[in-house]
Amino acid sequence: MNFIQISGTLTERESVRYTPAGLEVFEGVFHHRSELTEAGRIRTLEYDFPAIAFDGLAKKLNTLPLGKELTIKGFLAPRTMRSHRLIVHITEYI
Repeated sequence: MNFIQISGTLTERESVRYTPAGLEVFEGVFHHRSELTEAGRIRTLEYDFPAIAFDGLAKKLNTLPLGKELTIKGFLAPRTMRSHRLIVHITEYI
């Protein structure tokens, strides 16, 4: 199963663009910070991650202000077919 749910703050957003099929694209960067317990110790995680969305969801995301906190649901996939770098594909947000 490939499913991710993660919270983050929108920190960067690319200019609106469209796929060759005419679908609107959202491409941005989110900042995540959380504290988790691992091996009986508290671990603080803080990092940025890239995300992408298409069509109607992209239209909504492209209107959000920078600094907006969201909970994102989606999946991980390589940025391109030949890449090993992952990007979050957003399918839903709260």
